[in-house]
Amino acid sequence: MAEIAVLVIGGGGGGGANKGGGGGGGGYMYDATHSITVGTGYSVTVGEGGNADTNGEDSVFNTITATGGGAGGDDDGGSRNGAAGGSGGGASRDGTVGAGDGSGEGNNGGSGVNTSPNYHGGGGGGAGAVGGNAGTNGGAGGNGTANSITGSSVTYAGGGGGGCYRDGAGTATGGAGGTGGGGQGGSHVGGVGAAGDETAGTDGLGGGGGGAAAGGTPKAGGDGVVIIRYLTSEFNHTGGSSATDGDYTVVTFSSNGTFELSTGTEYTQDMDEVITLVDTHSRVLSRGWTEAVTLTDSFSKLIGKSLSESIGLIQSFTRTFFRGINEVPKYISSIDQEPEGATLAKDEPTGMVSGSGDKPNSV
Repeated sequence: MAEIAVLVIGGGGGGGANKGGGGGGGGYMYDATHSITVGTGYSVTVGEGGNADTNGEDSVFNTITATGGGAGGDDDGGSRNGAAGGSGGGASRDGTVGAGDGSGEGNNGGSGVNTSPNYHGGGGGGAGAVGGNAGTNGGAGGNGTANSITGSSVTYAGGGGGGCYRDGAGTATGGAGGTGGGGQGGSHVGGVGAAGDETAGTDGLGGGGGGAAAGGTPKAGGDGVVIIRYLTSEFNHTGGSSATDGDYTVVTFSSNGTFELSTGTEYTQDMDEVITLVDTHSRVLSRGWTEAVTLTDSFSKLIGKSLSESIGLIQSFTRTFFRGINEVPKYISSIDQEPEGATLAKDEPTGMVSGSGDKPNSV
């Protein structure tokens, strides 16, 4: 088994039409110590953002599911109620708010307003806050939640702002999108019409789409994402798009795929051969770096393997002695300073270098 960090964000909900509520942000799920089996492929599902008046799709990794955000309420022949989701959609006018899943995944949408001259939608809920209630303007989307799994703080799963209708002179401003990719709600100018400033939720953040002003266009929610982080020195992987952050590898899935963790080259020699090889290795290294380079080639010929396979064997040896591969440079440096002829004897305890006193093997 191995422990990895996993962030799963559902697709954001679409904004509602005609004084519509903002779409709810996609569900937010984070596990800093998620256990998986090395050598097993795990399906990754990345939820797409919902179109107008439609919930976002769920994102899934192993046992973790982040529910898609709820759609905003619709006053164009649909339900004025916000839909439930990871975070719930905002209500249109006098509809009911959409419920969020709670428990850190998301929050409820905001209420609309239905009192002359203001007829507006509430904001969609975000992972970090409930959607704002409409007043003289559309309700703001709820803010998302920040996470630093990539190495930098990024905010995910904000709610979309609510759309507006102003009956009479004046302008009603659409609700602002919540931090974390929430889309802007549509503004309305009394006696003129929709301002056309609605925006979609941001892909890769799972933001909810902006609700439409009367006569405007409701916007889609943003696609979700799955991000995995593991210690580079311990594992390799297949699947996704990878980057490094210090000692860690960060793997991002923006679309469906498969993730598999592996430990790299497997060791196939028996322990007697390992001891013999390391004995030779240590004696030559004690004479300096120049001869150590020559040894690497001789080492590969000694065991009848290619140079790359030889390097893999040395890496596997470090795992045999329960040390990280990042400690190898320190060990090689310490051996380089040891007296001529220092060896690892076959009858000594595993992990001790002959001639080094009580100093433990640093590999």
